[in-house]
Amino acid sequence: MKLKCLAFLFVLCHFTGFSFPRSWHTYYSHINNAEQFICKGNIRGAYKQYKLAFAINDKNISNNDLYNSFHTAITVNDTVFAKKQLHVFLRRNVSQKFIDKDILGYYNGKQLQCIQQWVNLYKNDTIVLSETGLYVDRLITRDQDVRRNATGSKYYGGKGADSIDIVDGKVSKELFNLLQSQLLSIDSTGNYKQSPFSAVPYSIIISHNIKGAEMGKMDFLFWDVIIKGMEQYCFTPRDLLSYASAGYHTVAQKYMGAKDPLMFDCLGFNDSLFIPKMNNSKIGSINLIRNKYGLCTIEEEIVKINYTNKMRGKSRFFISGATRVLETEERNRLNDWLNKTIYPN
Repeated sequence: MKLKCLAFLFVLCHFTGFSFPRSWHTYYSHINNAEQFICKGNIRGAYKQYKLAFAINDKNISNNDLYNSFHTAITVNDTVFAKKQLHVFLRRNVSQKFIDKDILGYYNGKQLQCIQQWVNLYKNDTIVLSETGLYVDRLITRDQDVRRNATGSKYYGGKGADSIDIVDGKVSKELFNLLQSQLLSIDSTGNYKQSPFSAVPYSIIISHNIKGAEMGKMDFLFWDVIIKGMEQYCFTPRDLLSYASAGYHTVAQKYMGAKDPLMFDCLGFNDSLFIPKMNNSKIGSINLIRNKYGLCTIEEEIVKINYTNKMRGKSRFFISGATRVLETEERNRLNDWLNKTIYPN
């Protein structure tokens, strides 16, 4: 019997390739549960799930989870936990505009006074980038500068496009060589300038490498780096989903073993959000792959999408749903969308 068990485990490992530590899966199970509780209005339940998650990992917590757990703690009056989460969040270079609107803007009275005191206390407690962090920042600047200088027709097929390809290739290799020796969490690099809920700033270089690989212009370099980074909580499953969406053939199909897309676009029409039809026979296999990488099920993803659409900025919580929302004012396009199967037979 023991030999049979060992043989089964060998076969399982052979076909799955690798597996994340059990504690890693448990951590993201609690995170997913917390977001489902938020969507259903059970803030105390969400708070308990965040506490269970951070008992497993309290070092590399994503901004999204720090932010949401802070608001759940305030709601249940756990000021010790709320203060701790806010401290870590603010030291990552959060803009004053974001603080005013998304941290202070939802409160009043004694709660507001208390949170304002914490903000004042931690206001200047921000990341000072190391030489390595500054080097990564320079790589990102090169990546962005070449795009800013190649607008309009230059971007598509002209000199500008050639420049982008050359810079993408060089910057990707430099970042890859760096990440081979050391992974960098958000505490080493600060926030990406557009939003505190973006991935680590250098994710934009990885995404451009994926898109280049999809078009056959360069090799995809970063899969082992991404997996190692996820194990150390430097990347989140949501980051991986964005990479899979950027490169279906390169990431989702080749490396993750997905025969169908792991995520779908939604269509916005007259302030409503529409989700395309799904082939139910495919959902089970898609959920197996999503679960392997710490993602919630497709059904749970739809709950998050509907919550995000319903709240439309009125919620203090940040729940990300659809990776992309396409907008239209044409009813014919809406009808075509509603008849569309996102996972074709």
